[in-house]
Amino acid sequence: MDKIFLVKNGAPCAYVTLLAENDGAGATDRILSFVADITGAELPAADNATANIVLDIGAPADAENKGYYSIEATEDNGMSEIRLIGSDEFYLRLAADALIARHLHTDGADMYCDTEEESESFELLEHEDTCPRIMTQILNMQNEVEISESSGSALKGISDMHTVCMISGETSINKTRTRYDVCGVDLGFPAVIDGKLWLFYGDTFAGANMVGGWRTNSASISTGTDWRAGIVFDKMYSSTDEPRATEMVVGLKRPHVEYSKIPTGAIALDGKLYFYFMSVKSWGTERGWDCNYGGLAKSEDGGKTWRIVEGVRFVGLNTKFCQCSPVLNEEDGKVYVTGIRGGRTAFCRMMRVDKDKIEDFEAYEYLVGRNEQGEDEWLSGFEGLAREYPLIDEPVSENTIFYNEYLGEWIIAYKNNGKLRLFTSKKVSGPYTKVAQIAMPGVEVPLYGFLSSKELSLDGGKRIAFIASSWKPCYNAFVFEITLEK
Repeated sequence: MDKIFLVKNGAPCAYVTLLAENDGAGATDRILSFVADITGAELPAADNATANIVLDIGAPADAENKGYYSIEATEDNGMSEIRLIGSDEFYLRLAADALIARHLHTDGADMYCDTEEESESFELLEHEDTCPRIMTQILNMQNEVEISESSGSALKGISDMHTVCMISGETSINKTRTRYDVCGVDLGFPAVIDGKLWLFYGDTFAGANMVGGWRTNSASISTGTDWRAGIVFDKMYSSTDEPRATEMVVGLKRPHVEYSKIPTGAIALDGKLYFYFMSVKSWGTERGWDCNYGGLAKSEDGGKTWRIVEGVRFVGLNTKFCQCSPVLNEEDGKVYVTGIRGGRTAFCRMMRVDKDKIEDFEAYEYLVGRNEQGEDEWLSGFEGLAREYPLIDEPVSENTIFYNEYLGEWIIAYKNNGKLRLFTSKKVSGPYTKVAQIAMPGVEVPLYGFLSSKELSLDGGKRIAFIASSWKPCYNAFVFEITLEK
């Protein structure tokens, strides 16, 4: 038995049987919606089924008091069975995520399951055991969408927003504590180079609740950008031959000198990979945190080695370019960069630079206003840097800026005051208008980040993936998907 077909020549050929009394984490719906999304075929098969996907709750005796799931494939009298077992509703969902991420494959109009068996058990650390509960809350989250009808944007609605999966942490599809000594991360700024999706994370810990094995930044590398099966890591960045995740650039970890060097945005340009970072001086200040400066790091060998670009440094407590998020405008060959100071309390500014001069501090220009005709006014040098002209005149947090082909507009996205906010503009440099706000009640920890790029889109940009984070005790990264309407 080499393959078990769920869809053959475009037609469904499998049943789905839920034996568990409850499926509160949505394992069944996850499988059904994934098969329909990828193939267009809807399970269960009306007739002529040759396979049955069985979902149940239970665990072997030696897995008592541990989280557990298994995936098994059998055949009896010409009927194949794929059996998913989880120790509870959450681990049943994790079995479904693992099945989709590692065992379902497409070949033309066919979708089949390989017959490799898989099982995992989870001995969770203190605080880490909160992740299944919080993840279930996030999976069941009900969203409240507000659309500004007078914005002038092509965006008229958001028809769907849902959680795809958790991608970091021990109870994720990547089981990162066991594999990479990573119990928790946040953020996840995307960049794509040579067909590989890099996600750049902030403070990274080996222990639960943000303790132990501290690295001030880390990154995961995955093949391709289709998130629907979950973002499965090929590896995490390591400067050694060991799989343990390491920093790309070293943060000093010295309170009130430099705690961390945390990525704030990333971009690939002409075979080079860059990320902007903030040097954090102090946490817990009036504005949230204070920065020493915003800087730039690069790799010229596909991410194997990294170094800081010493000439690019936006210095000072009040610099509006402590947290920088870049995007390439292919029409003029310039990189446009949103900038905010430390924390999440200040407005957003913009600067730009020719893509081949991104490492030249003096080549940056700063948006300082618009003339009577509404045309941008740019000014270089320290005079331009000192000007206070807001791109978005409200408190802005960690953000990303990207072009959306479906809308034909640029989007700036970030989370603040409990809501994901989407601003759009016909021009990369603005002006930007707030078009949508999405509240996400029912989760006991704050969610933040919501980071994306043009590569993280499907259906011509109608569907977008965002990488978001949850705060401690379940300090980890998730994939969300939203569907735009115009």
